[in-house]
Amino acid sequence: MKKQPAFFRIDDNVFFLMAGLCLAALILIGFKYASYKPCLPIQISYLDSPVVEQTIRFRADIPEGKKYAWEFGDGGYQVVEHNNMVTHKYTAPGYYMVSVRVDGRCEQLADIHVDVPKVFINETLYPQLLAPDTAYVGVRAQFSDMAPTSEKWQWYFGETGMVDDTRRDPDYVFSTPGMKRIRLVVNDRPELSVSKEIFVVEKSRQTVQPRTPGQRRQQPVVILPPKPSADKLKEQVDQAARDIAETSVKKALDISHTQFSTKLVALAKGEKDLKDFAEYLCDDLNIPVVYNSRSSTFRQAANDIKGMSARRIREINVTITKDETTNCIKALNIVVKRKVFPF
Repeated sequence: MKKQPAFFRIDDNVFFLMAGLCLAALILIGFKYASYKPCLPIQISYLDSPVVEQTIRFRADIPEGKKYAWEFGDGGYQVVEHNNMVTHKYTAPGYYMVSVRVDGRCEQLADIHVDVPKVFINETLYPQLLAPDTAYVGVRAQFSDMAPTSEKWQWYFGETGMVDDTRRDPDYVFSTPGMKRIRLVVNDRPELSVSKEIFVVEKSRQTVQPRTPGQRRQQPVVILPPKPSADKLKEQVDQAARDIAETSVKKALDISHTQFSTKLVALAKGEKDLKDFAEYLCDDLNIPVVYNSRSSTFRQAANDIKGMSARRIREINVTITKDETTNCIKALNIVVKRKVFPF
């Protein structure tokens, strides 16, 4: 028996359904192509001095834009329409990452350093310290403030570590030799202070030439100690420098907020570990952190980031607050932005 050839036939309903879907896809692609607009460059600028507790005006310069979504790096968020300018106030100094998204698709980032307000002091209010360059142990040394604006005085003569006198024109008897730092604070304002270093030396005994019988009385000859030699003065200065160096605080390594963000991304990828951050935190991994607008510690936030998939992270913004003396990071503000889809 001869076999009949087999034919594959698509049902008409299925064919028309597939053709309709293809046509709809082509129409959608064509609409997207016709309505697509490339992102134009955005320039973020601020019109006021970036200082704490003062309103700062931000502006996004772009030829076209209707809706502006702002993020200020400290948890603040604003959305405005038909206005490329917005205001914001920071409550703490530090580095912040400001971002603006225009019409939901074009985004631009900018860094801003918020500082504390500078205090300007009238120079005529500073004291005018009058003091000798050299003093002697056991001998009264005279000091004075020549400023007419001074009404209260606090004198520190470098031996007791406390206020030694509160008069305008005090005198003081040094008990030990060496380099002394004289400091004067006036009007109960620590910022109105001046200082001067003087050298205190041992006072030699007075030597009187003997008088023979019948010899007329002569004026006693007083032998003054020689002026301190440059070598001795240098030795005192070098010793003071060594003492300061021994007591100085070891500073932490410096790192910018952008570099710290990169390290957090590497942590999510498994390329970094918690111990890689210890040198910037002075080995304190439990410093306070604002993590996605929630109070936490760096250890908890880092473990959460470490457990994320790096593909889900769009960007990480970090604001750093450092200790001025040790350069250690003492607080962080971490904002992790995730992608809507994992691809």
